[in-house]
Amino acid sequence: MINNTNNKNEQSQLEYSNILPNESQLSDLTMSKTNTSFVSLKSNDTMGIDFNKFLTNNNSVNMTIHEVSQTEDLGIITAVNAQHNNLCDKLTKRFNSMKIIAKSWAESNINSTIQTLKNKRDISVINDFFTYCLLARDDVTKIPFNLEHSIDLLEYVNSLINSRLNPYKLTGYKTGMIFIKILFEKIVTAKQCLKTGGLFEQTDPALENRLEKCDIIIDCFKKIYKNINLNKLKDPSLRESAQNLCTDIEFFLSPFNNSEGRIKIINAN
Repeated sequence: MINNTNNKNEQSQLEYSNILPNESQLSDLTMSKTNTSFVSLKSNDTMGIDFNKFLTNNNSVNMTIHEVSQTEDLGIITAVNAQHNNLCDKLTKRFNSMKIIAKSWAESNINSTIQTLKNKRDISVINDFFTYCLLARDDVTKIPFNLEHSIDLLEYVNSLINSRLNPYKLTGYKTGMIFIKILFEKIVTAKQCLKTGGLFEQTDPALENRLEKCDIIIDCFKKIYKNINLNKLKDPSLRESAQNLCTDIEFFLSPFNNSEGRIKIINAN
């Protein structure tokens, strides 16, 4: 029994001897090796490492929800979220307004369409109306706008041009050019009736009223022209559209200017 135990111990030592380094290998690890050096270090010395940077900041763990929301990223999210419902309400109202306008427009009820625009008093809805109901049509010049309709809508064109938003400005410029195409022939015809006199005055008792509306429309285009300041337009496409509208208005006004000086005053900016 004892011999068996001794044999097992010898076998175990033999197995461990194969794993552990021998004496020659251990000598390489001793202090006698010339390229090995040791630095004395106290047990509480951190060798210049700031362990606090690797530890959880206790203050941040105890921060309240309000304090956390003051950080930059969460602050932005909080601000956006606070306005989310308000934005959704505005977009819903804008969409519902356009549904009403689109319905009356599809029924060719121009009076109802313009009256709805007046009631809403929302420049975003005006922009949507011009964009989707006028500019999207190929036959826009065939829309039966009368002079009174045009006066109302040209005021909205001017409002868009005076907007701070470039997309609204661009809609205003493009719509202004459309109305020049729609109105030029009508107004020139009415003015020619005035010059001929006689027969036209007898057969058209409403001529004077028409001429007054024509003058209002001419003044609307003068106001639009005056409100366009090309020097402040940095966007090339926006500037190009504004320049095209100015050129069209100059052409539109040319038959109705009694003196060359009036157009120069309008174009002072």
